[in-house]
Amino acid sequence: MTCYIVQFCSKGDGNYKVPHKSSEGSFVFVKRGTNLEAEARTQTHFYHQAQKSSGGPRVYDIFEDGYGDTYLVMEYIAARSFEDLIKDTRSEPEKMSLRDTAITKIAGGGKIQHMFFGMEEAPIEFACFRIALSHSPEKPKPRINLTAETRLYSPSDVALKNFLWDGQEVSFVDWQHVSLLPQSFASFYFHATTDRLVQEVANKIDLPRSEELKWIEVAAGTVLQAGIPGYDLDEYGKKRISV
Repeated sequence: MTCYIVQFCSKGDGNYKVPHKSSEGSFVFVKRGTNLEAEARTQTHFYHQAQKSSGGPRVYDIFEDGYGDTYLVMEYIAARSFEDLIKDTRSEPEKMSLRDTAITKIAGGGKIQHMFFGMEEAPIEFACFRIALSHSPEKPKPRINLTAETRLYSPSDVALKNFLWDGQEVSFVDWQHVSLLPQSFASFYFHATTDRLVQEVANKIDLPRSEELKWIEVAAGTVLQAGIPGYDLDEYGKKRISV
């Protein structure tokens, strides 16, 4: 398939999305960035879970260019985001231009990306929760048992730009900050926010408010202030050996 760039989408934090047009006239959507493999596996996982639904773009391919960049090729959804629709209420077909909007993302592995870590990747990828919890600060004394909690696929970037509307269906197109996490992390995102949209979504979904929310907030603040990637520990919680 021969592809031609027909439009550049908005840039963001080292990644930008580029829709391409094939010689047959169909569209695909290409996202360029680093470490997109986990994102591609997540999106593929959810697509296969809902093959009868068009609620998420299909992943066609993923490849590297040999210079550190990864390219994620996915289905292009010709629809506008709620963000764009609110900004511009014009409905004439000729004004429904292709805009930025298709993004994608981790059910298949990779480091967690979550609001808890300032929307970045977790500073370290522990082999299991037990090891991670063993390195929690000894003070304050209250202990949080996250290992017994239900695991949920938790989004951490609920925004109007990430939902597309074609007049009949709504598609969710940003899987970059979707991770499988204990329920308290989902509660942290939905119940400890000042974002009005996220607050409205929280009021609509049946998600219990975590009893550990206070301590999750304290821990999140500590992690963000520490700013020490990995704390020089490996995935088993052991000090790395300098070579």
